[in-house]
Amino acid sequence: MTNTLQDYTALAKRIYNTEDGMRYLAYLKMRYIDTTCIGATNDLTLYNLGKKELVQGLISTVEKPEELYSHIKAINNITNEREDI
Repeated sequence: MTNTLQDYTALAKRIYNTEDGMRYLAYLKMRYIDTTCIGATNDLTLYNLGKKELVQGLISTVEKPEELYSHIKAINNITNEREDI
């Protein structure tokens, strides 16, 4: 790995292994991984797959990815409360 790539990987680990970072990754997972990638055109499908792959790469930098599920549950609870208003 090049020094630049190592620097960015270390940066991602520092950012996403925080409470806020995990919350943000949980949102990205819900938005880009847990939804369909199929688009109206081939180009849109490939674009969506690229977004999904990027988020999966970010999640791979997290030490405890299983903790994302508690954040996803919290996000879903907030969303459900807002819909009840």
